Amino acid sequence: DDPDVRRAFAMAIDKQVLSEVVLKELVVPAKGVLPPGMPGFNDSLEGIPFDPDGARELLDDAGGPGSLGDISLLSSGRGASVGPIIEALQAMWEQNLGVTVEVDQEEFGLFLRDLDDGNFTMFDLGWVADYVDPQNFLDIKFHSQSPNNEMKYSNPDVDELLEEARTEQDEPTRLDAERH
Repeated sequence: DDPDVRRAFAMAIDKQVLSEVVLKELVVPAKGVLPPGMPGFNDSLEGIPFDPDGARELLDDAGGPGSLGDISLLSSGRGASVGPIIEALQAMWEQNLGVTVEVDQEEFGLFLRDLDDGNFTMFDLGWVADYVDPQNFLDIKFHSQSPNNEMKYSNPDVDELLEEARTEQDEPTRLDAERH
């Protein structure tokens, strides 16, 4: 539940290596929620930097790796290989934070139930927009009442902006509301 611990885990990931080596340059590292080409995409975002020293410092300030207990990543699958991305993440967290992350694979229905119930430390889940509109990411994944808000993110100010954007007919005004 500690934002600094979550930030430490994010800062311990070398997204450039994931992009170039693991995924053979088929993707561009994300710097924000919206992907390039999506209306409202902000090219000036810097994202969370790869900073292993800063990550270790944040984790140490939060009590160090030993204070975390068992860490697991919930994933959908039934015994198949976890795949190169998760293997790379595990290696980066081990190397840069000194944390061993186990992967718990579940059948998809159980996985979804555990997401709904909040039975996870971390989880692995992707999202692909159904149509080219920031609403298909922001409202669906971040509104506190959305059934697809697996993170249980809740911020009344964000909800209000998303609700304004839902009904705004002027596209530049709507995109500006979603950008905030």
